Amino acid sequence: MKTKAIPYTLLFLLALILAPVAFPDAAPAFSLRIIHVNDTHSHLEPMELKVDLAGQPIYVTVGGYARLDQAVQAWRKEQPQSLFLHAGDAVQGTLYYNQFLGAADMDLLNQMGLDAMVVGNHEFDRGLPFLLNMTQSARFPFLLANLNPSQLNPEQKTMFRPWLIREINGRKVGVIGLAPPEIPQISSPGRPLDFGDPTDVAKKAVADLTGQGVDIIIALTHLGLLRDMELARDVPGLDVIVGGHSHTLTGDLSGLGIKTEAPYPVVVKNGDQPPVYVVTAWEWGKTMGRLDLEFDAAGRATKADGAAVILAGDRFQKKGADGRKVDVSAAERENILAALKGAGSVQIVGESPAILEKLAQYRPGVDKLRNQVVARVEKDLFHIRQPGTHPASGRVLAQGSETAPLAADSMFWKLRTVEKDAAASVVLAVQNGGGVRTDLGQGDLTVAEVIEMLPFNNTLVVLTLTGDQIRAAVNHGLTRKEGSFPYLAGCRAAARKKGDGWELMSLDVKEGSGGWTPLKDDGRYRVVTNSFLASGGDGYTMFKEAAEKTDTGFIDADAFVEYAQAQG
Repeated sequence: MKTKAIPYTLLFLLALILAPVAFPDAAPAFSLRIIHVNDTHSHLEPMELKVDLAGQPIYVTVGGYARLDQAVQAWRKEQPQSLFLHAGDAVQGTLYYNQFLGAADMDLLNQMGLDAMVVGNHEFDRGLPFLLNMTQSARFPFLLANLNPSQLNPEQKTMFRPWLIREINGRKVGVIGLAPPEIPQISSPGRPLDFGDPTDVAKKAVADLTGQGVDIIIALTHLGLLRDMELARDVPGLDVIVGGHSHTLTGDLSGLGIKTEAPYPVVVKNGDQPPVYVVTAWEWGKTMGRLDLEFDAAGRATKADGAAVILAGDRFQKKGADGRKVDVSAAERENILAALKGAGSVQIVGESPAILEKLAQYRPGVDKLRNQVVARVEKDLFHIRQPGTHPASGRVLAQGSETAPLAADSMFWKLRTVEKDAAASVVLAVQNGGGVRTDLGQGDLTVAEVIEMLPFNNTLVVLTLTGDQIRAAVNHGLTRKEGSFPYLAGCRAAARKKGDGWELMSLDVKEGSGGWTPLKDDGRYRVVTNSFLASGGDGYTMFKEAAEKTDTGFIDADAFVEYAQAQG
């Protein structure tokens, strides 16, 4: 049987159909790791953090620049395509700043190889000449795009760059710096400054960077998480926002009994625009962010993963029967290490020898400052948490503590000193009796004694509250008593005995330059308190419901030292 010959043209078509097709290789994904901190506030040394493991309180050492550096170097080695960024407020908050005025912070950040930092409000606290000195000692750029440079002299104009362009493995990455426009009101730049709206400035910066061939754009901001999320919605072209200012704890730390405020990262979607990944890393170096990203050929982020990691030491303590802290047993230590490993977002990290060596050079200066005399106390001032009898002296203190009202007054004084517009400043300060720990004896008052009196490293937080919320808070403290008992400044208040507690009768405040006026139930008032109460501590849950909340970063003991020096 004869078969028909298949035409050559048909064979050729079949060969085309059946043969494997070779397409050009797709552009490989571009990987980038962002390592970031914010609001470190001169916390160069490690600090203690209380965690809850299976119902047992455990005290663990976290943070400190030596530990941060060890993690930075390890994470960079793991992923060489990395950027290490600081989202502002590197200074102001410990004796390292009081003594060395930012020099120690810059020295250590230089050693750590920081790539860039946005200028926070506290970098302006001592004026432009001081900030110029600090930027000149840094081996990394200070980024600030939304300051009008026309009000700066020629030398000061060199302090800031609007953005950083870094070429990494052939890809251009841009980092834009954005600071809060209210810096002239919440800091002390020393002259009027004009800050542009961050959204408008960011839009222009994105356009400028895109025109220079940059297709991966990061906003490095000191605006706070809520404003960062607004920025992500309003500015097309941003891929990532690395932020600070709001001291927001992100991620999932439920395994440690710690409640967080937002996921890590926060993913903001805006219509058909690619998602924007927003991250921040709490405060004081207690956590350090690590965000791993992948981008496609067009510069769109296709993958984002990471955490705000608690960097912890391997020594753990608990409270013994007498209430003092003791080291855990070897068996307990192994169980704690296993629990921490399973809790997520925790990494046991050693300390960098290079940073420890540098810290050793600065520590004697800090020790010397602790013994510095800041004022003279003319008579013994006694502390009890609520009105009653002082146990050691036997004195009856009908108004309660004699030192807690001074702590409240120092908070009020500090904010009134910083916030130049009296009409918009705080009208009231609230200090809890339990937040103050010691008497002040007659004679010289040293920095060390102030720290003993206010030992918790609380920051000053400004809340916007209604008159109803303020009255509820004061009555709560009067009723609950003991550590919650409220001491006020900036107002006139009267309370009367009710049962075994007290009840608020009246509360008058001064608004602007006017005289005393009764607190209005539906009025809105700015109140300063310590960060413990602002987070709902001592049962002050109404403070957590504040319409606005701003952590100033000022430490209560530092504010008291400045107040005492001003009083003489």
